Amino acid sequence: MSFAFPSPEFDEAVSALCHGTASEDQVKSLNRLLLVDRAACDEYLIRLELHSRLATTPELFETGLEPKHLATLYQAINLEPTTAPVR
Repeated sequence: MSFAFPSPEFDEAVSALCHGTASEDQVKSLNRLLLVDRAACDEYLIRLELHSRLATTPELFETGLEPKHLATLYQAINLEPTTAPVR
C-alpha cells in the first residue's frame, strides 16, 4: 500500500493512527510518505497536535452549547490541508 498527499488515504491513515486503529500497512505507508514529503510531514504534525489538544481539553465538549456556539467551534477546528512551501 502507498498513497500520496493530499489524499483520502492520507487522511484515513492519520486518523487511524490517532485513534490507535492503524493497520501495519497504513503505518508503513505513512512513514515512507513522511520521509520524502515535507508538506505531508507538516500536515501530519499539525493533525497530531490538534488531536492531542482535543483529547486533553474536555471543556471543548461541554453539553448545552447553542448551535451558534457550535458553528464557531467548528470554524476554529479546521482540518483542511495546509499549503506549506516545500523546503
